[in-house]
Amino acid sequence: MKFLPSSLSHHNLLLGISLTGFLCLVATFFIYVDAEKNIGQANISRHQAILLADELRQSSDDLTRMVRTYVATGDLRYKRNFEEILAIRNGISARPSEYHNIYWDLVLTDDVRPRPTGEVLPLLEKMRQTGFSVIELEKLAEAKTQSDALARIEERAMKLIEFGADNYEANRQSAITMLHDEIYHRTKAAIMLPIADFITMTDKRTRFDVETAEHHAQVMRAIFLFFSAMQGALLFTLYRSRRRLLGTSVDGAYAVIKRIGGGDLATPIPVAKGAEDTGVGVGVVPI
Repeated sequence: MKFLPSSLSHHNLLLGISLTGFLCLVATFFIYVDAEKNIGQANISRHQAILLADELRQSSDDLTRMVRTYVATGDLRYKRNFEEILAIRNGISARPSEYHNIYWDLVLTDDVRPRPTGEVLPLLEKMRQTGFSVIELEKLAEAKTQSDALARIEERAMKLIEFGADNYEANRQSAITMLHDEIYHRTKAAIMLPIADFITMTDKRTRFDVETAEHHAQVMRAIFLFFSAMQGALLFTLYRSRRRLLGTSVDGAYAVIKRIGGGDLATPIPVAKGAEDTGVGVGVVPI
């Protein structure tokens, strides 16, 4: 008879451990799912950083192309495009959707835009909202400052052909020279250098963020698998403990209870060898 109380304590202990293990399994699962989401978020941040840096570089190239084409042809459409590119970058005009994708190369003589416009937001502010570090933003601000300086050179080149009707050809040649001389190219290089530094820094930071998120997800995956295996082992042990405690299966114990509940106290209860001190063996089935 001493077996029964100790078996109940052992069974209850296993039940408590199994419940705790299940709660740990559920908690680990949610942490693991969150870790997988962090991998996606880190990759998104990495992608956005590259797109914004490329947008600053591309806007500088677009400005150069527009002003050079305007000076060479005198077509006011290219001047308007030049002014619009600056306005979009500075947050004066609305930013086209998917502006980082090919855009101005698709704007032809009909002036039909490939995509609708969206929010009005300066490029630097959009970069700040993305969560760049202070050093990275300083590099972008440096590139933006140099790009603005280049834009002033380009604006002077446009004014040469607009206010020099008497010497139009000479002014046009001076403007063309201004857009191709050493100063122009050095200023252009001064834009690209901090952008290149920015890309290197963000690549290193975002790669580290992605690798850290992946490592965390791997750890949580391993912990989740460990708790899953432990829970399976606990359930099997709990099943064995319950069977040892009852001395039979749940169906067998129920049959005994039903027989006794029906008033049949005369029919002997079959007890397997070695199960004399179990619930069925002592005639008491614990609930």
